[in-house]
Amino acid sequence: MDKIELQHPKLIQFVQWFLTEGRHVKTAVELVYGFIQQLHSLEVSIMRASITLRTLHPQVETISLKWWEQGLKPNLHESPTLLSVQHHSFPKGVITEAIYTFGIFGGERHQRSPFYALLEGADMIHFDITPEQTEFAYPILKDMHALGATGYVALPLDYNSGLRETCGWTTKHPEGFTPEALTVLKGAVVYLAMGLEYHANEHKTASLLSIYLGRKTGKQVLAGKVLRGDVESIKAVIWYSDLRGFTRLSEIHESQQVVAWLNDYFEVVMQTIEQAHGEILKLIGDAILAIFPLATCSGREMIPKALKVALHANAALEALNQQRLSQKLPSLEHGIALHVGTVQYGNIGSPQRLDFTVIGQAVNFASRLEGLCSHLGQRVLVSEDVAQQIPKGLTKLGEFSLKGIVQPQPVFAPVSDTCSSP
Repeated sequence: MDKIELQHPKLIQFVQWFLTEGRHVKTAVELVYGFIQQLHSLEVSIMRASITLRTLHPQVETISLKWWEQGLKPNLHESPTLLSVQHHSFPKGVITEAIYTFGIFGGERHQRSPFYALLEGADMIHFDITPEQTEFAYPILKDMHALGATGYVALPLDYNSGLRETCGWTTKHPEGFTPEALTVLKGAVVYLAMGLEYHANEHKTASLLSIYLGRKTGKQVLAGKVLRGDVESIKAVIWYSDLRGFTRLSEIHESQQVVAWLNDYFEVVMQTIEQAHGEILKLIGDAILAIFPLATCSGREMIPKALKVALHANAALEALNQQRLSQKLPSLEHGIALHVGTVQYGNIGSPQRLDFTVIGQAVNFASRLEGLCSHLGQRVLVSEDVAQQIPKGLTKLGEFSLKGIVQPQPVFAPVSDTCSSP
């Protein structure tokens, strides 16, 4: 980018705002709104702005923030990659926050965008737009012409990390973007990049911790619970499930195919757990360890809820198997064990490698109980402690020895192994 005139009086005024107020805002949306309002106060008129931010998430490729001044109707181009849209209303306009899955970058619309040129190395793309204009270098210019725009400029957002993001600015000022307006905008965008990089890093950190550790556990770590041995005793329903026959599948089918099947299985089962606010702590090969803490909900409520989640997981697995049957693929089967008890929840491991998980006799009990599922021909087994909180819908199968447990334990199973809703 051309040399920034850092001593320009208006830019100095902007920097003062950024250092005293702008850098303290809580979200990227608030930062963008404050940024645009500061530009307006410096007589840089912005009717629409567009900022594209990439993420580090297995389902989300980009987050798009678009500013529409009051009087403009927010409009997003239809895209099969669009996951969700939020509209944030402000006194002088609206910011749309659109989340896209993979496929935006490299697509035809992206390649016909000024943003593509910026990512290829361009420093600034500036166009005046006139009422009588009929030919446009980029589709976005035609769109802005229809809204009455007089000028458009696209600029890079260069992060300290070396990553380059992009932003586009549109004005309807009678003179378009004047040389002074461009000077202020180019200088201000440098500081916008600083603020957005901070928010982007926070978003990436929170997302990755949630994905790899779980929602609650990720928040605990992000809040500073990182010391080895930093654990707490909590009471929870423990879920332990295991995919049956996985070793045999691995032996007779290609590894890539088996991984795809395992992902399909995890997707349907884990979704049911997460939708019910269970916390998935660990994937152990083809097994799932999860908890339903009782801290915010009594056992009378949470324990029956956990059982309904297990039955709903069975229904979801049945639906998956119907699809697999139509594709002439082998069915998948699993066992789920539910137990309730006190566990130690927190950081365990070596100084260099920690695991945020649960340990305790209750976890071992659930694991051993799940081992009976195949032997008893049941998809779901529950302990006596769970059964005591569920007045009906269970049948006692008898008392059975569990590895590592001295006395034979009463074991129960649902009368029906499917449920219509969690």
